[in-house]
Amino acid sequence: MRKIDWKVAFAALGLHWLAVIAAYCVMRATTPGTGTLLAMLEARFTTAGDAPHYLFLATEGYQATGEQANLIVFYPLYPLLMRLLSFVTGNAAISGVLISQISFSAASVVLFRLIEKDHSARAAWLGTLLMVLYPFCVFTMGVFTEGLFLLLTLLTLSAIRERRYLAAGIFGFLAAFTRTQGMLLLAPALYEWIVSRKSRRGWFVFLIPLGFGAYLLLNRVLQGSFFRFLEHQAAPPWYQTTKWVSENLAQHFDMAQ
Repeated sequence: MRKIDWKVAFAALGLHWLAVIAAYCVMRATTPGTGTLLAMLEARFTTAGDAPHYLFLATEGYQATGEQANLIVFYPLYPLLMRLLSFVTGNAAISGVLISQISFSAASVVLFRLIEKDHSARAAWLGTLLMVLYPFCVFTMGVFTEGLFLLLTLLTLSAIRERRYLAAGIFGFLAAFTRTQGMLLLAPALYEWIVSRKSRRGWFVFLIPLGFGAYLLLNRVLQGSFFRFLEHQAAPPWYQTTKWVSENLAQHFDMAQ
């Protein structure tokens, strides 16, 4: 890595933590009874949202039957990496946080390099800063897939940009094995392959949908149907089905009342 890459990585992580500490200070000043910083971090990073589900998968694995069988709706790569790192850290939660934050720092470097290919270093710094300060980037800090998925997406796009189709296929496969949206990376990969007059190595881009295929196979092996996850998503507590936008908005409005 170049010296500037290290600067970008540490700057991104540092700004993230400054934002977290600033938010905590505001909470302490405005909300009586706010606990310690460590307690807040544990609550936000390891017990909020889907974090407990990923922790369960990292420690117990997928279940074929029972109450936790519906956790197959969560893709495997992130909890698998958590489980592997836990052999070193001894703690799944710490492993999840480390993976997320290291991934986010690395993603910042990849984005900086991508922008720098076509623009000035100043533009690269500005683009990276805007990503780091985007409010929803808070989800890249805890036990969530966003940090890992962001890194894999940017690595795929970088490889596509450089027409390194094998690397694009591998990173795209991993992205599609992390989140459903990873499948969308096939579109820019195919476009670049066609524009480059169909290089022989371009066939590697079809590794990308195989990541989703591997997830479907997991559904089939564990629960007897390639699309079992769709049944679980449609049931409580998610209620996620394919509908018109108006129907989804009405459903979420009713749930919020």
